[in-house]
Amino acid sequence: MAALATLASTLHRFSDAGSRHAVEDAFRALLRVPGESEGALPNVKLFVTMAGKLAAAQAKRYAPVRKTSTAKDAVLWLTSLDPSRRRAVGSRHAAASYTGRATVLHWTLLALEPPVVLAAQALGQPWMDLLEAQALLLDTLYPAERPALLNSALTRLQVVLRATPALLDQFQAALRRDDAQPRFAALQGQLVRFGASQPELLAQHKAAWLAAYARDVLGARAPQPPHVVHAYAALFPALSVDDLKTSVLPTAERMLLRSPEAALVALQPLLQGAAVDLSAFLPTPLLEPLAAPLRSTSDAQRTAAVACWAALAARCATPATVQATATRLVAILNGAEGKLTTWEPRVAIVQAVGAFADARVDDAALAPIAQGLLESLLALVPKEGHEGTALALLDACRRLLRRCAALPPTLPPLVEAATQVDKAAVRRAALLTLAEGLTGALSGMPVMGKPRGGS
Repeated sequence: MAALATLASTLHRFSDAGSRHAVEDAFRALLRVPGESEGALPNVKLFVTMAGKLAAAQAKRYAPVRKTSTAKDAVLWLTSLDPSRRRAVGSRHAAASYTGRATVLHWTLLALEPPVVLAAQALGQPWMDLLEAQALLLDTLYPAERPALLNSALTRLQVVLRATPALLDQFQAALRRDDAQPRFAALQGQLVRFGASQPELLAQHKAAWLAAYARDVLGARAPQPPHVVHAYAALFPALSVDDLKTSVLPTAERMLLRSPEAALVALQPLLQGAAVDLSAFLPTPLLEPLAAPLRSTSDAQRTAAVACWAALAARCATPATVQATATRLVAILNGAEGKLTTWEPRVAIVQAVGAFADARVDDAALAPIAQGLLESLLALVPKEGHEGTALALLDACRRLLRRCAALPPTLPPLVEAATQVDKAAVRRAALLTLAEGLTGALSGMPVMGKPRGGS
């Protein structure tokens, strides 16, 4: 213990890589020394105590005015979350704060050696405090001011999880002790990433993780940071339609009405990562909740809604669903739910319709649907007074044209009408659309788009 105290108290002097590696080796050697009170167990208590002293020593290096005694105290101070210190960290320590947090995390991760993890549960509170401190510390490294430090910590965490899968359950137990679980989204994301790659762990934790996603991410009333929104991304490919219907859909419908911007941001990774056919959710129950934000006056809502529609359309594999949903969006564009008085919502709806060109439907089944949508959109170009909306219409038409089986006979006259507008950019875009169609007809329309399989 005297040697440990000496190392911990002088740790801030070891700045070069060689010295740090030597110190790490010395600490790991402690594991091979018989414990003073643990009998046959490794020196677990000493090692966990060491991690706390390391954190305290590093905290003193970056915050010399604060005396700390445990790993959790050090982390709480460095993240300005200490209940006894409500104001933010002073500017004189702000520059070193990120490096300080990363350094504390580096040293405390030394405690996650396999022999320690397997035996440390018997320690109870000190071990749980250390795991919770690491969870809190990792969360405060986002956004990544120094990506190399963050990536190093994430890599180390994945290494120890692979070496000792039991650590996942211990971390989950530590996280469940705190009701404010979104604060630990960074660690939760690493646990999900590891657990999703292990079938047994996935089966054990999938229901709890999905419930946590619905509660803490999808159920949030304000848009969450990217690392929180993507924390459960590794879980989404493993979800079934039943999982989505029972655990996600009720919350999604409710939050799209209460906090549409936050819900759209949270839904986007789920829709992008889902491996199942999402046709089961269209046109009901998701069409209306996802169509409403397209008409919003908020740029952020419209942008997020378009991204969700792009992801949703690309994972629809039922032709009838694609036709019904896209046709309904065209009707909304034409004023079925009230006249659209500004151009921004019209552009957003057009982009959502164009996204169905990427539907997961085979070419033969999608061709007539694409042709019908193409004709509906192209007919609106001559009547459209706003240049940006007209260009969006023609861009969507070109996307849909690539899924047509042959040159639509109505295309040339519709393009000719579009070329009569008084805006040069629109005329050029209309001619480009006709040129793409003629080129495809001469070379065979199937080669125009990427070959797509069925559902």
